Amino acid sequence: KGVVLRLPATALSIKPGGVARRVEVAGGLVTHGADIEPLEVRGRIEALRVEGGFATAAEGLGTI
Repeated sequence: KGVVLRLPATALSIKPGGVARRVEVAGGLVTHGADIEPLEVRGRIEALRVEGGFATAAEGLGTI
């Protein structure tokens, strides 16, 4: 039998060893819940463009 777990949902995550050549986001990166980062980079992003900023709903959708 399986177990249901609630896991944090990072808006954009690049894991170790991962590479993204170019990432463009229109409308911002938004997460919902306390202590959930909108962006996690443990790999490499060569070019990153985010229009709309970073926000978390736990903070009232304020811009970080």
